Amino acid sequence: MFTSILFDLDGTLIDSAADLAASVNHARQRYGLAPIPAGAVNAAIGDGVRVLLERTLLDERKVDFNEALAVYMDHQREHCLDRTQLYPGALDAIVKLSQNARLGIVSNKPTELCIQILMGLDVLKYFRACVGGDTPAGRKPGAGPVLRALESLERTPWDALVVGDSGPDIQSAAAAGAASCAVSWGYRPIDWLKQQLPDFAVSDFAELAAVATTGGAKLSIYEFVGRDKFIQLSREFYKRIDRDARLRAMFPPDLEEAAERQALFFIQFFGGPSEYNQKRGAPKLRMRHAPFPIDEAASRAWLENMRAAVETVQLPEPARGIFLRYVKNVAATLINRA
Repeated sequence: MFTSILFDLDGTLIDSAADLAASVNHARQRYGLAPIPAGAVNAAIGDGVRVLLERTLLDERKVDFNEALAVYMDHQREHCLDRTQLYPGALDAIVKLSQNARLGIVSNKPTELCIQILMGLDVLKYFRACVGGDTPAGRKPGAGPVLRALESLERTPWDALVVGDSGPDIQSAAAAGAASCAVSWGYRPIDWLKQQLPDFAVSDFAELAAVATTGGAKLSIYEFVGRDKFIQLSREFYKRIDRDARLRAMFPPDLEEAAERQALFFIQFFGGPSEYNQKRGAPKLRMRHAPFPIDEAASRAWLENMRAAVETVQLPEPARGIFLRYVKNVAATLINRA
């Protein structure tokens, strides 16, 4: 179970696209620029208000950026709650998660607007920290905002979950040493987000609650996904190894037997019967280290095949995220040559 959960705001907890677009177009109107559609504004959200305006006010006309920023902020202060609302299921998730974890907000939006919106939606009381993009901690994708929020929550990164809908959310979590969870309902496509390698990916708040409460695995991963899923995963991985000229020579001639051994290892390691121990001794995930030198490129190739196998067999969350975090750490230990 994660003891702290840090949420992005726009596109994660709240749908604020209409109000953000209205403020952008209000600033554009000041300079006689035509309005742009909400979709174009959505694509610019996530890196803070300055970057948002840089992306949406580019034009041949001379724009006084500081003036435009002031115009935008004044409009946001007056209209940030006109149409902004919590996503369906967000309130129930916030209430439930706050009972067992400390919650915080980490957003690139100015702190004052974050607090104003949280107060207006009557959810500020559930959050013990709120770090916007205008604090000395800096902005995402840096580690600073996450670490600053965790300091306020008196929690550590290794039992923290960062939830968001953008690359900077995932990158900020990784930089701070926290786990990350991508959401599918925000302003970035979930397939693109998965390419940013979040630890978890969810399609609704019920799945998020499951990740947050079982990320520490009250229920073993083996109990959660079952024996057959690990067998499918290992077979898929070795199918890929058989076709990968970079790695094939590093593995035994009989890949069917190797797949069986690997499946038994995963089954035991993730909470199932100890058949691997009985047949092979203490479990350890490895390639055939000797006599093959394994450099960083080979380690990356191994991890690439493992990740592809996980996606092919559709390992469900939260098992997918826990498994990918594990093999990512393992990949670094496989290297035996600089």
